[in-house]
Amino acid sequence: MPRNTLFFTRQAPTNLQTFTDALGGFKAPPIEASGDPKQQFSVEGQKQPDFKTASSASCSKQKNDCANAANGAAKGQFKVNDCDNQNNACLAAQASATVQDFSGGGGGGNTALVNTGPDQANPDFDLFCQQ
Repeated sequence: MPRNTLFFTRQAPTNLQTFTDALGGFKAPPIEASGDPKQQFSVEGQKQPDFKTASSASCSKQKNDCANAANGAAKGQFKVNDCDNQNNACLAAQASATVQDFSGGGGGGNTALVNTGPDQANPDFDLFCQQ
């Protein structure tokens, strides 16, 4: 095999929630694989039928936690309207997410690896670096 051959890891993503803003410290919960082929997505243990629905559930949970804080313990630090704006940003981020399923291999959110050649300490093994 020639050196510098490009490979992709076969590990599938484990969380499809890409939105990272967390007003008041409230993050959007992960979108995980449910293990159910008919409802492949899960948000906080609740199965969801598709990526869009799971994204909505995740962003809504973040919005509700944020709004509850804005009306309670964090009153005055931020407003419910700020939580609404964050929810819109979360939904927009998810709508443009490049990876929207849990399939692995072949690019699409997977890590590219480059074969850099034999390990000098163990020439029987090649070294790979992430791109």
